[in-house]
Amino acid sequence: MIGWRRTAIGWATLAVLVLLWFSLTTWSGLVSAGRFPSPADFWFSLVQITTRGYAGGELFTHALHSLTLVTLGFLVAVATGVPLGLWMGWSRRVNSDSYAHFH
Repeated sequence: MIGWRRTAIGWATLAVLVLLWFSLTTWSGLVSAGRFPSPADFWFSLVQITTRGYAGGELFTHALHSLTLVTLGFLVAVATGVPLGLWMGWSRRVNSDSYAHFH
């Protein structure tokens, strides 16, 4: 029963935010399209990026490239951080020499 209420509150919050977004950008014009796109502009752009692509590739291709870069960065950090941490843990000299750099 509690799960249903949380889901309903979540959907209601999302609906209110989209309605506020629509009213500020489309109905009232308080926020210009140059600063913040309307929900319709957002939807058309999303459809274009996912179907026809953007900058020579589709959204999936760009997302996969970004995920590859993040994974490579993580692997480089692990490959340097883990050996350095182990070395600092095993050697008092390395730990004392590097103490000023890390604290």
